[in-house]
Order: sequence, then C-alpha cells, then structure tokens
Amino acid sequence: MLLPKLSTPRVTLRTCYKDPQWLFLNLALTITLLTGHLFPSQLVPTLRSGTPSALVCHSHSTTPKGFFFSLANTSTFAGDFAIAITTEREAPDANPDHPLFMKGTTFNASHSAQWHTTVLPYIRKLTFNLASTTDLYFFSEMLQSPLLPGLHANITKLDMSGFHWFSGIIDNRQANPYLTLASHLPLLSDVALTLHTASITASMWGERRMVELEATDPVRAKARRVLSLRDVCAKYGLVALFECNELKRIRIVYIKSDIVTATTPTMNPEKLIVAIRDWLVVEFRKRRRQQQVFVTISQVT
Repeated sequence: MLLPKLSTPRVTLRTCYKDPQWLFLNLALTITLLTGHLFPSQLVPTLRSGTPSALVCHSHSTTPKGFFFSLANTSTFAGDFAIAITTEREAPDANPDHPLFMKGTTFNASHSAQWHTTVLPYIRKLTFNLASTTDLYFFSEMLQSPLLPGLHANITKLDMSGFHWFSGIIDNRQANPYLTLASHLPLLSDVALTLHTASITASMWGERRMVELEATDPVRAKARRVLSLRDVCAKYGLVALFECNELKRIRIVYIKSDIVTATTPTMNPEKLIVAIRDWLVVEFRKRRRQQQVFVTISQVT
C-alpha cells in the first residue's frame, strides 16, 4: 500500500504479515500521518544515537561452518545500546530489511536455533529511539520484515524522544501512533516519553482575542495556561499505556522552556508533569495489583 505524496518521503507499507494486529497498526499509523502534523527531521532532537559499527563485528576465522552471522567478540551483547531510527532511516542505503545495527547478520532458516538463542536475546538489550512519526513508519516496516523474524516480539525498550511532537488526538485522528506501536510489542518493558512545556500548555486566549491583543499588547498576547491532567491524557491517549502488559518502567523526560516559563508566570507546568507521573502510578496499581510499574521523571538540560 502506498501513501499519497506528503511533505515527507513516501513510504511503502508491507502487508506480508497476515496478523490482524499488524494490519491494524499499519492502518492506525497511516491515518495519523495523513491527518496529523509532521515535522521535518532536522527539527526533532535525537537524544541518543546508535553506533552500528560497535554492535556487530566480523571475524571470519572464528565463524562456524554454515553459521549465519559472525562476531569478533560476543561480549558486545553484554551491554545495552541505543539505536536511533533516524540514523537508520537517513542512511544512504537505508533498508528496513537490513538495518545498520544488524550489519553482517542475516537470518538463515536452516540455522534458526542460533537466531533465537543469540540474535533475539541481543535485540532485547537494545533501546530504540523514535524521534518522529517518520521514524515510526520505518520502524514499523523493520518490525514486519520477513528477513527479521520475531523482531517485534523481542523489543523491550523504546525511547520516544519525538513523543511531544505529536499534535494530539482530535477529530478523525483517533490514536497516538507512538502508543499504538508500543501496545503491539508484547515484551515491551521500558518506555521513555518526552514531553515539552509547550506541548502541555496552550494559549490563554481564544484566536480572536489573541489577534486583538497582538495589536495592542503583544506581551500579554503570549500568555499561556497549563493544560489540565484530563486534557493531557486525552491529547496523548495515555490510557493506551495500560495495554502494554509487560511494562515495568516509564520515564517521563521533561524539556523545560524558558520562553514558556516566562509566559506562564502564575502557573507551573512542572506540577502537571508530576501529576501525570502520580496518575500513571495510581492507575497501574489499580490494574496490576501483583506487579508494580515504576514511573520516574528526568529533565533535559
């Protein structure tokens, strides 16, 4: 299925998997990108980037005959690595079937045991950074690649650094694509969500009043108000987090803007961030009495 021409590169979605949940995921992402607000990648911060060359190293001298991939040192699997999907997508030879972080590693059906005992456990150690909805499309294709079987079922960590760019659930945009993706990853245990003070505040004035003030009092026209907890939960569809059954840790990454602080002198956006954290803790406790979900806050400086 081809998307119509947008301001971002056209994307071909795969339909090789017949699983209804993946067909639904493709549909949800398509609707969001067609009706939502897209931001050029150069405006989206990438908090961390992958280092593909350090992840998979070749050592032909130690490769067992018939083995489907080779590693110079299996200790490279011991640590956690961050993979920036923006880097994967913008590479000159970008291909979701052959991601850079798995360079030199290919699936061989006749040696599937090694794939399941070595490669997929390695995947479970990686953190995948999604900095834009364009990244979401590329990542979705990667997860559905027939050359990377079981990939989607072994993703455990997501860093949604572009979460705050989502303009909100409204009208015919009925889901947050970041959380739609997350809810379809059965082993997802760790999620980082980036929020910005500008994304949890809104103008104090209606459009007409703002235009009037801009002509007479431009400073006052910039005044903003902090959204309510209910409004933020609805805007981002945060209830979808409760569909992530294996979720254990959520980190709310908070970007503070001096400009927004100056335009909300009588309100404190940071209190809303704390309220979101407390709400998630309480709601997860109601739904999972036997398993605690830890929610923390960190500020980007």
